[in-house]
Amino acid sequence: MGKSLKMQQQCILYRNVPKQPIFDAICDLYETANQPEQKNYEKKFNELMATLIANAERYGLSGNLIHSYLTYALVNAENAFSLSCEKRKTALPKSFALRDLACEEFQIWMKLYAFDYTALLEKTTKTELFVQYSCATMGKVPYPKPVRNAIKALSHALYLASMNEDVTGFCDKLVSFYRHFGVGKLGLYKAFRMAEKVVEGGNTMVTLEQMTSCSTYSFDQIVGYKEQIRLLCENTQQFLLGHSCNNVLLFGDSGTGKSSSIKACMNQYYAQGLRMIEVYKHQFQHLPDIIKSLKGRNYHFIIYMDDLSFEEFEIEYKYLKAVIEGGLEEKPSNISIYATSNRRHLVKESYHDNEEKRNDELHGGDSIQEKLSLSARFGVTIYYGSPNKQEFHAMVLELAKKAGLTMSQEELLHQANVWELRHGLISGRMASQLIAYLQGKQKMD
Repeated sequence: MGKSLKMQQQCILYRNVPKQPIFDAICDLYETANQPEQKNYEKKFNELMATLIANAERYGLSGNLIHSYLTYALVNAENAFSLSCEKRKTALPKSFALRDLACEEFQIWMKLYAFDYTALLEKTTKTELFVQYSCATMGKVPYPKPVRNAIKALSHALYLASMNEDVTGFCDKLVSFYRHFGVGKLGLYKAFRMAEKVVEGGNTMVTLEQMTSCSTYSFDQIVGYKEQIRLLCENTQQFLLGHSCNNVLLFGDSGTGKSSSIKACMNQYYAQGLRMIEVYKHQFQHLPDIIKSLKGRNYHFIIYMDDLSFEEFEIEYKYLKAVIEGGLEEKPSNISIYATSNRRHLVKESYHDNEEKRNDELHGGDSIQEKLSLSARFGVTIYYGSPNKQEFHAMVLELAKKAGLTMSQEELLHQANVWELRHGLISGRMASQLIAYLQGKQKMD
């Protein structure tokens, strides 16, 4: 492996590519094959291909396994060059120093693309599998189809540029991808969670961890609440265009589609550069670190807090208040906060607060204002109320139509009434659960 490490050490910008052991193994295979006295390359190739197949199934890669991996590594490589390409909306100047350095390193990558790996397997039957690999889990990969198709097209374009020894073309194709899709996990994935890790010294470090299985919910699946959706989309579009916008609080009754609307928003605007980060209350103290890492990236991030509320003894809301509005450091313009809650006023209030105002506390009104101040930091508040019976029936009929149920309207409404009696309430969630039940029952009959 020493020779492959020597090859990688020639890189400065692309020194630390993702899955570095795989890259090392490709370099090692390439250099071993160029040494006639070495005859163990078939064993190395088989070991490498087993790893590449596992990688392809995980990320939805297809075609030439090595070319696919090399391309995946390049689009995930966050460095000074790739990040500068992501931020630029115009072509890079020809005298751009980072471009010149990148082109020098691309000469190494082009050797790996242009090498005929199939020549190593002339006496085996694995050539077709290696060259024309088809991913079995294509429909379950963690990023959208347009991105998968773009990576596949880029892989072929980089191979052609390598065969033609066209380093300028190689660079231009990669720069175009960076500018259009971005670089690294923020470019490929829709949603992230905060991951905490204890490091040396007992301190906690937080990073963003991509979600590999995201909801595919769309606004078409939400029946009713058109005005609420209009307000949500209007604010989100302003945010994506860089105009003035507000943090958003979706509040109201349980099961009315608040969380579903946020998920649909993520899917609706992903292609326009929207990314979502799910955060829980116990992580609020780490928000400044995450926000700092996102500042300046060529995406718009919604920090999403589901079912947000605080009991009187919980003080995490003070961290959130400072992040939203109140700290010395200004919140970056590419970050907004969306939250859902069953409460309009996020911090629990009680009659005891009014008693304190009258009796114990000298300035009891200040305590009440303290509890109300968090909600006041959400400039857009959207109410989701439970439907009445007529609206509930309309939801059931619409969802049944979309689900392809063959049941008569009379029977559907009868089932809706029975469902309501069993559960004691009506909501969009109850309507969806009824339709799921009826779908399963219809297939069983």
